[in-house]
Amino acid sequence: MAEDDDDIPSVNASWFHSLAALKEFYAEQDVQAKRSEDLKSAVEQNAELSMDMFSEDWNASQFWVASFGL
Repeated sequence: MAEDDDDIPSVNASWFHSLAALKEFYAEQDVQAKRSEDLKSAVEQNAELSMDMFSEDWNASQFWVASFGL
């Protein structure tokens, strides 16, 4: 019985774009976690806080707008 070369598995290009997007998402999550830890440490040390220490989550903002029907 002859081997059929058509059975060789392959990955299409969109898979690589999806993987890159997933890696970017996880990198953003890591940055956010680091900011949260830094903020927690600052609060525990009674450090002066500024608005620059807080980031806005646009997805959460959209949630609030949708909740109030605006």
